[in-house]
Amino acid sequence: MTAPDRPAALVVAVAITAAEVLGLAVYAVVIVVHALAGDASSPGNGALLAALVLSWAAGLVVAARGLVGGRSWARSPLIVNQLLTLAVGIPLIQGSVALVGFPLVVCSVVALVALVALSVSR
Repeated sequence: MTAPDRPAALVVAVAITAAEVLGLAVYAVVIVVHALAGDASSPGNGALLAALVLSWAAGLVVAARGLVGGRSWARSPLIVNQLLTLAVGIPLIQGSVALVGFPLVVCSVVALVALVALSVSR
């Protein structure tokens, strides 16, 4: 699929996924910095959490590449990711971190709509 052939919903879904990957990578760096500063219960726990976060980000990259390549399996992990992001964002809005939760919820809803669009599912 060449760039002009890509539906707008596909571009939106991939762009939001790229932003999430970037956010996860930044979060992994923050985890490592906190672990090295002694804020974590142990450096091993911080390293494990950072590795898990980076693994999640790598999975999103693989799924996004599959989506761009027209692979039928690629939408499912991205939809699950958006549902999990929604499950994190809603309590953040209800709590004291609404500035973080609101963008998460908005991006998740927009990505979900884009992922279920007919132009992307074909």
